[in-house]
Amino acid sequence: MQTLGSATLTAFIVQALTGAILAMYYQPSSTIDPTTGKPVAYSSIQSITNDVTLGWLVRGMHRWGASVFIILLFLHMGRVFLFGAYKYPRELTWVTGVLILATGMLMGFTGYLLPWDQTAYWATAVGINLNGTAPFLGPWLAQFLAGGPEIGSTTLA
Repeated sequence: MQTLGSATLTAFIVQALTGAILAMYYQPSSTIDPTTGKPVAYSSIQSITNDVTLGWLVRGMHRWGASVFIILLFLHMGRVFLFGAYKYPRELTWVTGVLILATGMLMGFTGYLLPWDQTAYWATAVGINLNGTAPFLGPWLAQFLAGGPEIGSTTLA
């Protein structure tokens, strides 16, 4: 129980390293690749998995690492809450942790779109439309998350 913070940090470091490696090969574009007939983003994911040396391993570590990171964040925040470690003098630490949790969940949500397959597209469409139903700021938030009036290349970028 006492090592959840360092385990979460380790998962974050793995995510940062594997994400940096994947970013070197990923091409965020929804335009159709004339050689494959598929979107460029999808083709780049397939290329990373099949053509890049150990690309399948790095992509797998990044994909599963995202879930591990979110689970560890929730476990760590739960432990901090149950043990009362959010109380004085650690209020700022708790607020920082909540912000990190929200940011981590947002990063996981946005990362889910990147393969640009049917599952990713429709999951993103549902998430954006759910945010769009919020009162007052909902329509603006949906357009902000989509990067424009509809989901497309700007959403990937």
